[in-house]
Amino acid sequence: MLNVALVGVSGFADFHYRELLALRQKGLVRLLCATVINQDEEAAKCQTLREIGCELFSDHQRMLREGRGRIDLCVIPTGIHLHAPMTVDALHADCHVLVEKPAAATVEEVTWMQEEERRSGKSVAVAYQHLYAPEIMKMKRDLLGGKIGRLLAVKCLGLWPRPESYYKRNNWAGRLKHGESWVLDSPFNNAFAHWLNLICFLAGSTAEASAHPRTVQAELYRARAIESADTACFRIETTGDIPLFFHVTHSCLQNLEPELEVRGSDGSLCWTRAGIFHRSQNGSERLYAVSSENASRRHMYEAVLRHISGEKTSVCGLEIAKQQTLCSNAAFFSSPINDIPSEFLVKGEAPAPKVVAIRDIEKIFRTAFEQEIVWSQMPVPWARAGRIIPTEDFRKSMKDDGMPAPIVVAPIGNISV
Repeated sequence: MLNVALVGVSGFADFHYRELLALRQKGLVRLLCATVINQDEEAAKCQTLREIGCELFSDHQRMLREGRGRIDLCVIPTGIHLHAPMTVDALHADCHVLVEKPAAATVEEVTWMQEEERRSGKSVAVAYQHLYAPEIMKMKRDLLGGKIGRLLAVKCLGLWPRPESYYKRNNWAGRLKHGESWVLDSPFNNAFAHWLNLICFLAGSTAEASAHPRTVQAELYRARAIESADTACFRIETTGDIPLFFHVTHSCLQNLEPELEVRGSDGSLCWTRAGIFHRSQNGSERLYAVSSENASRRHMYEAVLRHISGEKTSVCGLEIAKQQTLCSNAAFFSSPINDIPSEFLVKGEAPAPKVVAIRDIEKIFRTAFEQEIVWSQMPVPWARAGRIIPTEDFRKSMKDDGMPAPIVVAPIGNISV
């Protein structure tokens, strides 16, 4: 039975709280200690934790100091700007780590985490739960086995409406920085980060590696009065000469679950919520079911627990997660955050009141996805092409100077519909 420490129980951390309680019921973990900074607000959860013998703290550093030598795994489902420093604190306390996605806000921070991981002899897994689902590894093996021939492109789209309250749920949502720390909150660095990570992984040339982006060209937009982007498209060229296309938004009326396609010379493999399909000239065949979100998290925890127990099993480590961070960072240097003019915005009532949407965004997404282009290549009046950013030059600049200010420092637009 492994001893686990948890940092936070509110917001998204609630998923981890509930999963750890379930694992405890199975006799797989002991929830040794937890940091809860809002214990008055989370009185019921705190009472449950106390009843099972979990020691509560209001400061994660004190928890790690007092738990040093007893904690096997520290779970960190906190704000993006806290991922790197909290992970390093846990490594210094001789803990393995499971940190929520993305690994960190910047490539520089992920590199720091990797350096501390090597020094500590412990491991860091990132909670990109889809990469732990068995069907994703089957899909990857099919790709490497030549099921669709030579890979020609990987592409993904997703539309998740978010009301104004989404950007008021904490003090870093929709922000580029929190205090002096980078956040770079955006659909591609938060809610849809899973799929940006996934397209890099599926384009990778080996079973356990992601493709490395050679260049990134992005278009960033906002339909809300926020600091960061709420809508984006990417064209990424990998070092293996495979183009990756990525289209995501929170400014839409229609909820369209992510759809991912890997196109090859002899057909395609397509990931949807309905399953993974093989499409060829002979038609479409469903190969595998897709794990639910809860099942994917269970697979993730099972893999992480086996890994830190010494079993040989695949986890999403920092090197895989780093490719998503690199794409995200480069995007902010490729494109300014362009305000969508109000004449191209509409409001709707579903799925929540006061949702701001870009007019015809669903049709724009579908056309770009099918034609494998970015929006500035279409007759879209508000679209603006981004610069092509070579990632090696970008990483050298970051190594020398740290994360410089992206080319997005502009006043928050007064957007109204």
